[in-house]
Amino acid sequence: MILLTKLASVFVFPLGLALAVILLGSLIAHAAAFRALVVVAAVLLWAAATPFVANHAEEAWTGEFRETGATDLPPADAIVVLGGFIAWVPSDVRTEPDLGDAVDRVFRAARLYRAGKAPLVVATGGNLPWVGGDVAEALLIRDVLVELGVPEDAVLVETESRNTRENAVNTAPVLDENGIDRVLLVTSARHMRRSLAVFAHAGIDAVPAPADFSSRSWQSGSILEFLPDANALVRTSSVLREALGLVAYRLRGWA
Repeated sequence: MILLTKLASVFVFPLGLALAVILLGSLIAHAAAFRALVVVAAVLLWAAATPFVANHAEEAWTGEFRETGATDLPPADAIVVLGGFIAWVPSDVRTEPDLGDAVDRVFRAARLYRAGKAPLVVATGGNLPWVGGDVAEALLIRDVLVELGVPEDAVLVETESRNTRENAVNTAPVLDENGIDRVLLVTSARHMRRSLAVFAHAGIDAVPAPADFSSRSWQSGSILEFLPDANALVRTSSVLREALGLVAYRLRGWA
């Protein structure tokens, strides 16, 4: 089901949707209709790939989650850091794990721990079945946290989660077993809205401590703001993925 969800969502995002529209148009014998579909696909893809659209989409989606210093956050019983940013790499290829764009999450969690905001850090994240790897992501996160100065005995791990919902559901018993009531929830800013909803639904008192803020190059008044950019397309797609993910979670009663 998780794999099917991933595959289906590809054709909802701008790139996949534009390609699907073009392929659909190629099946239509009427030349004018085909040209119209190609134009629609091109306009859709161009708009989604502009910094103008990406910046405004991110502002609308993440605006309530601003970057804050540790002193602005309340103390908690633990810091929960969500996985999704470390990829296992076969040892014959590389000896170190591959740290993705959202690695700011683990730095944020370590800084909050060193600032004394909580005595424990909970790393949650397993491996997707098609990714492979014999080491759960949460264990790799723990290793990075230790490198960043968090004592190993201060890190709890949850190694079975494959998505945001499972992060919350599987973390809840870990918190209960350790007498943890309130947590600082660390994840990417654009992922925070869905994460908070899921954790609240699981009965977890979570305070947002967002990380991984995308750089926003407004280029106000510049023509570059309206020209396609690969990074802007990624950002627009990421916001759309989170918005659709939240809708899907709510329809399924997960948030």
